[in-house]
Amino acid sequence: MPVLAAVGTIGIIMTAVYLLRAVLAITYGNAEREFVGVTDIRSFEWAPVLVLIGLIVLIGVYPAVLSEPLQATLETIMMGIGG
Repeated sequence: MPVLAAVGTIGIIMTAVYLLRAVLAITYGNAEREFVGVTDIRSFEWAPVLVLIGLIVLIGVYPAVLSEPLQATLETIMMGIGG
């Protein structure tokens, strides 16, 4: 069993090293191409952006918008599991 634990530990360490190297390469790596003439947002993309921003603000200010419709279902689930 100690050998299996050692192999598992090495696997976890190697996974962490791989993920950290990948994140560093993505975050701080060199760009492969230049993005000349690329704009941040086009005019037809403003409508969905504004709708999403409005929903984010609504849920942040009044979170009951999400919790009230789910209340009956959550109560049923809690009664089923003994809560």
